[in-house]
Amino acid sequence: MLSGEDSPAKPVIIVGAGLAGLACGMKLHEAGIPFRILEASDAVGGRVRTDDKDGFLLDRGFQVLLTAYPAAQELLDFNALDLRTFEPGAEIWTGRSFECISDPFRRPGSIWQTARARVGSVLDKLRIGQLRFDVMRSSVSSLFERDETTSRQALRQYGFSDELIETFFRPFFGGIFLEKDLTTSSRMLQFVYRMFSQGEAALPAGGMGEIPRQMASRLPSGTITLNTAVASFDKNRVTLGDGTTIEHDGIVLAVEEPALRKFLPDWPDRGPRPAVRCLYFSASKSPVKRNVLVLNGAGQGLVNNIAVPSQLSDRYAPAGKSLVSVSVVASDSKQSNSELAEAVQHELKSWFGADVQDWTLIAGYNIPDALPKQLSIPLALPQSVAIPSYLTLAGDYMLHGSQQGALESGSRAAEEIVSRHTVSAAG
Repeated sequence: MLSGEDSPAKPVIIVGAGLAGLACGMKLHEAGIPFRILEASDAVGGRVRTDDKDGFLLDRGFQVLLTAYPAAQELLDFNALDLRTFEPGAEIWTGRSFECISDPFRRPGSIWQTARARVGSVLDKLRIGQLRFDVMRSSVSSLFERDETTSRQALRQYGFSDELIETFFRPFFGGIFLEKDLTTSSRMLQFVYRMFSQGEAALPAGGMGEIPRQMASRLPSGTITLNTAVASFDKNRVTLGDGTTIEHDGIVLAVEEPALRKFLPDWPDRGPRPAVRCLYFSASKSPVKRNVLVLNGAGQGLVNNIAVPSQLSDRYAPAGKSLVSVSVVASDSKQSNSELAEAVQHELKSWFGADVQDWTLIAGYNIPDALPKQLSIPLALPQSVAIPSYLTLAGDYMLHGSQQGALESGSRAAEEIVSRHTVSAAG
């Protein structure tokens, strides 16, 4: 029952079953604090969901799990997720040919291939090693205390040439930060590069949606209620969309930042957030032979990056088919999926040949609020917003735009509630 009448204690109400809300629930469960998670949609996961369409597994926007994320290591069972990993590095389309840049620290056999790649200079490739050493030499937390500038300026300070920045770093980090000017905080660049250097970029064999499903499965039965919108709340109760009320012992608001203004009218509109369009195609054969990310380093065109998830796990596509994911950053959101697909296929003919025209569009995802703006990290609460004492906020917008940010924020929200309960019990 939503009211928790079978429990002597009023529950903490968590609004939202994305990664932050689920992480908060897991930590409250560990602490023995009653809670309920109310989710307005029909499934857990928030922005991390996977749809099954005609036997293809379509993640809602191309994304990967970085296995070095500390919160992921703490909260997830990697073995049960059956993770499949990308090779470190990338294939880069230069406008004329494909060039390979790999990580010789994790794949020593790739050192000569990377050295021969016609992308950047020999000094650039040596400086990649220096960048790796710099981000690995101190703790993860200390990366967020370093002097801050833009990602582009930081790369220049490391000594990288404009050629390597434009052909490799711009599409690589542009696909992660979902902005091509590399204005994202240098701290975020250093953190993300640390995570790629320390661990693997992986996909669960059954799609990214397996991550929130695993988290939900570890919570007590009945604690998550789907298709349940919260209309309002006050210090005593939560009111649902159908008028039902639930008494609570605190609220964790774990919704996406744009939804906050429904509950906190003073929350400022921080302007457009990074957006992405993701198209999925069915192909008779994979356009790439390796489990690697393909980047557009040509400096022009719609496409930012391409991946073939079915290369990693055959569960992503029916037998005899390949699933091709194409990400377009900062595109015209009014353009239909079919119009965008036609333009993308025309562009990719120069990459992969005439076979691209035989690809069939399966679906497209337009994600307008994919990430928070990250000009300065860690993100901070707006000073103009008063947060009631019974309310705790959780989400990547509280720290930084990543799965780590969401998971860590949810865990911190739970720790705040546990601390509050401890003080209350002591009093």
